[in-house]
Amino acid sequence: MSATDDYLMRIGKALADDDASEISNLVLELYMFLNDGVTSITRFQRNQIDISSSGLRQMRAKLLSRREGQDSNVYGRYGLSAFTDSIHQLEDALGSGWSDDDLKKLYDRIDHLYANTLHMYVDGLCGWQYNDDKPSDEQTRLRIEKLRYYRDEEFRKLKLAEAQKANVSMSQSTQATVQANIAMDISTTVEQIDALPETTLSDDEKMLLKGMIADLTEKDKRKRETKLQKLEGWLSTKGTDVFIAAMPYVVQIVKTQMGL
Repeated sequence: MSATDDYLMRIGKALADDDASEISNLVLELYMFLNDGVTSITRFQRNQIDISSSGLRQMRAKLLSRREGQDSNVYGRYGLSAFTDSIHQLEDALGSGWSDDDLKKLYDRIDHLYANTLHMYVDGLCGWQYNDDKPSDEQTRLRIEKLRYYRDEEFRKLKLAEAQKANVSMSQSTQATVQANIAMDISTTVEQIDALPETTLSDDEKMLLKGMIADLTEKDKRKRETKLQKLEGWLSTKGTDVFIAAMPYVVQIVKTQMGL
């Protein structure tokens, strides 16, 4: 049971019993619970707080309002408002002193939304599968717990799908960046090769080198590895200037293959 459910139960009982001491205690507890960071109440503050049944009803309204705001922020954008609304209706009934007939109408309205769509939803619920238990706070809590379970299960699925989508997007963005870097590096490498003097590398050899470098854009990993080994072997037979001109692009390709 959540803290909110516990407070709603205690509020309902205190109001039904007209227990002045419990009403006062609950008002002060809720004042601290609803005001984050407040851990104690001064005598001055206590004198300003309405600790009557009217004050407790006001605190109950604030409690429900905060609950709705929190659930809306967490579940609203995931399309889980139907679950949340049903849970809120049941929570509102906790400790409210509703008659059996009023609770039964609430149960019927909510149960028929989920009985045929949620696996094993009706297990243990009064009015279903020959269960003759009367409407009660216990039956209300059971419905709340079931709906929370199903809502959280859907929430986890949606969050997982969201995370997977984000990972795919990041992977695509990273791949696009890598491809852009490779395109920029091959352009720079070609310029450096063309700038080499013919005494270092003939025009035919320059054409051959640029062709081998262009071959490294091969998408098949095994074929790309073979072409890379061929280029490295060819470069080992050439001078230092040729090696320096081609190596930055070769390093970029190696990093890409290693996933760096």
